[in-house]
Amino acid sequence: MRSTLVLAPLFAVASSLVAERSTAGSRPSQSPWTSSSTSRPAVRTHPDRSYWFTLLLLIGSILFVPALLWIAGLVRSRAPRLGEVGGALAVLGAIVAVGDVMTQFVSWQMVSGHADLAQMAAALDRFENAGGAGIVFTVGGLSILIGSVLLTIGLIRERLAPAWAAAGLSIAVLANIVAFTAASNAGVLASWILLLASMGALAARPSGSVVVVPLADVVGD
Repeated sequence: MRSTLVLAPLFAVASSLVAERSTAGSRPSQSPWTSSSTSRPAVRTHPDRSYWFTLLLLIGSILFVPALLWIAGLVRSRAPRLGEVGGALAVLGAIVAVGDVMTQFVSWQMVSGHADLAQMAAALDRFENAGGAGIVFTVGGLSILIGSVLLTIGLIRERLAPAWAAAGLSIAVLANIVAFTAASNAGVLASWILLLASMGALAARPSGSVVVVPLADVVGD
């Protein structure tokens, strides 16, 4: 599962690059960790790119599940409670993310063929504004954010990863959600790149290794 630490964010970066070309001037739907919202003008104008964007993001979202399980297992080996709770929350958020991304295939088909666009848009608006659906995505977003913070704490406290890489995990998740809310394609892409760098650093470390720290820091602990 170590390879998924690189593959998951790599597919997410690829999806964001596709979206950069197809959603200019439109509100993007790139974060699987927030409520679903698709850029209908971009989907209608660039259906093929919309399909590839969704497919790449779906693959990345699925791969995030084993990637987070691997990180949780690493933390659990030294800090069982942080690993179990943080891992459970993060994986819950990742699973919700997969469902969120899947709904974008529906949006892709709703604007194709001879469908009544006004009716399709109204149906999509009802779904996006439905409280019952929104709460699921909200719980998913909060779960992966809190879970990633707990895993970050475990990685840093147990010296299982460089501090920048561990912190980057949580910062990237938060930045992704904020950038999506601000409708910033560039911000979302930057958050995926940060996640790729952070998770890539974790994947590159030998199993069971710890980060060497100055003796003064150890004595201070």
